[in-house]
Amino acid sequence: MSGMRSRRSEHSLRCSTEEFLNKKTGTCARCETEHSIKAGYEFTANCGLSDDGGRHERVHRECAQGTFNDGTFVRCKVCSTCQASELLSACTTMSDSRCCGKGQHECKDPSQPTTAGSTAGTTTEKPTTSTMTTSKTAFKKLFPVTTSAKTNETAPTKTTQTLSAKIIQTFPTKVTQMFPAQATQLLPTTPGNIHDPWLVPVAVTFIILLFAGLWIVIHILKKRNCREIKRRFSDKRNHIHLEGSNERLKAESTKDLLDINNLLSQEIQAAPLQSVLNNLDVVDELVLLLDPDTPGAKNTRHLAANCSIPFTWINYAYSMKESKSPLVAMLEKVIAKNPNWNVGHLAGLLNNIERNDAVAVLAKITLTEEEV
Repeated sequence: MSGMRSRRSEHSLRCSTEEFLNKKTGTCARCETEHSIKAGYEFTANCGLSDDGGRHERVHRECAQGTFNDGTFVRCKVCSTCQASELLSACTTMSDSRCCGKGQHECKDPSQPTTAGSTAGTTTEKPTTSTMTTSKTAFKKLFPVTTSAKTNETAPTKTTQTLSAKIIQTFPTKVTQMFPAQATQLLPTTPGNIHDPWLVPVAVTFIILLFAGLWIVIHILKKRNCREIKRRFSDKRNHIHLEGSNERLKAESTKDLLDINNLLSQEIQAAPLQSVLNNLDVVDELVLLLDPDTPGAKNTRHLAANCSIPFTWINYAYSMKESKSPLVAMLEKVIAKNPNWNVGHLAGLLNNIERNDAVAVLAKITLTEEEV
């Protein structure tokens, strides 16, 4: 119990002044683990939090007079004391006092031209009113810049304005503080201030759109040219191919006619198709050549297909070949459908399926006087 009382602080019953109760872990944690140390400030008691998480004050408070924190302490430290003649820089809330070394008296800090011998603060010597008035009068005579249309002062000459600008560039801070109106008029204008800030992104966007449009136009033209070339080449190739095909078909047709004419006489070609069935020996030879399913050789199935006979009917005819030849059944069906067909028609169909051996058999047909 005595230990808890010794640790008790302003807001917490469980943690010391420099700690707070972490509700997630249930343990005390130092303020700097959750909050950053701030120069010129110190942490408030328990980071301003009570054990139930309620906030009573801010996390930081400013260092009191005579104390400092340079950003490395949790609590503000008391400033060091120096002899008045040995004070180099006075104590502030963010830095400690700086004293001269032993034996050095009335030393000065280069960054602070004049300081008072006190730890409480510094007093900087200021120019007197008469000095400032004299300086302003001299500056106006040296730089006669016209600030209003109502004034009768003449505009500065080019030489005077150039000299004024050089002096302002050499001592920009001092001149600007003392004579803001004149310094603003004489300060050089950079190119960035002349142009409006929106011109650069607009120009970049315009250039990007221009190049994108050119690329699209070039792409469309190239694509159109490629299509035109392909179309012309395709038309030319198709024309050549068709011409070659027509010539080849003409040559094959002429060759087929020559083959048929060499194998069959005109009388047999002109005879009715029924004359084939009337010659039983010819029919038997054709049956032996065309009905069997010989590999690599076209048969009655192919001949029937060329006569536009359905495939189902051909299969049925082959299923009944024990009682009737499929070729004979096919010839009977063709004769019934096309009574005007002659032997030449059959010879042409046999030539189409590359069975000129069967065409040669047709040459054995014997015609009657009625068929001639």
